[in-house]
Amino acid sequence: MICDVEMPRLDGYRLLAKLQADINLRRIPVMMLTSRSGEKHQKLAMGLGAKGYCTKPYNEQMLLQQLVTMTEQQTLAITSQ
Repeated sequence: MICDVEMPRLDGYRLLAKLQADINLRRIPVMMLTSRSGEKHQKLAMGLGAKGYCTKPYNEQMLLQQLVTMTEQQTLAITSQ
């Protein structure tokens, strides 16, 4: 899943917290794609369970590489269980 930090009604941080609180949803890998480039924002997102963090404007190749890495890590986690 790719989501922004700034969204109406439910920001990305609260979405991450809700996903992590649900046993059926916490395994969904989430990447934040946001204009919030500060280190504190990235640390907060990663601490809440984000598997990737990319800032706008973004480099398409970097975004795709992060998605590939996230997908590979998720596949390894599932197959090792």
